[in-house]
Amino acid sequence: YITGYNYGGNDYEFTFSHTIDNDLSIEGEETLQINLFSDYARTNQVGETVSVTIKDTSIAPTYSLTSSTSSLKEGESVTFSLQTENVDTDQLLYWQVHSNYTNTSYNMTSSDFSTSLYGSGYVDSDGKLSIDVTTKVDSLTEGEDSFWLEVYSTYNDYYYEENAKATSTDISVTD
Repeated sequence: YITGYNYGGNDYEFTFSHTIDNDLSIEGEETLQINLFSDYARTNQVGETVSVTIKDTSIAPTYSLTSSTSSLKEGESVTFSLQTENVDTDQLLYWQVHSNYTNTSYNMTSSDFSTSLYGSGYVDSDGKLSIDVTTKVDSLTEGEDSFWLEVYSTYNDYYYEENAKATSTDISVTD
């Protein structure tokens, strides 16, 4: 509800306006109903309800995630570059590194990285976010492993690891 009041003066004429926010959420057409009342308690409606249809002009956000390399050796880094369109400047996005079994029964864990496996960052004024991930050199011989990065637009999606907005290709890691 949007409420307000206005005294119409001697002739009881007045105008009002409200700007509808371009929220970038795709909702389809929406209907705004306008009711005018003669009393503060809004019990005595004056005239009929006017309905205004709001056309949805939102454009869905897009996310494109690339990496600086597709393979690296332990101790090397990869930079993930996220390019967005129709995402608000300073939008906080969340990211997480994932790993799975490759040619061995070894799953990469936080001990295989010298940077965090998760984090968040703000989209800059160009719609970009850069994420650096560095692997750690260890004394184990694991063979080839891999990991990938996923980006989420809400903390809940990140927390529950669902609805990723962008997923990188696998990055292979060798000893």
